[in-house]
Amino acid sequence: MLDMVELHGLPALEKLKIIEALWADLANDENNIPNPPWHERELLKTEERYMNGSIEMVDWQQAKKELRSQFARSQAPAWECGLGSSCFPG
Repeated sequence: MLDMVELHGLPALEKLKIIEALWADLANDENNIPNPPWHERELLKTEERYMNGSIEMVDWQQAKKELRSQFARSQAPAWECGLGSSCFPG
């Protein structure tokens, strides 16, 4: 097993290979990954807003198109976007 010093010393490509392997392993066993309590609360809030009509369902392809359009109009690179930034107006 790699320790943090060894991991720090790896080239980026090797780090990405490790990330891919970890992600694939986790994806194969997703039922054993616990959801944090905040995630369940947010899902329930979203469901409630949907049920009372304050939000509507959007097709995933359309949602991706709209998000890409928002990012393209933004001055900031995508990796600099955060809550309260120009990437998320309002």
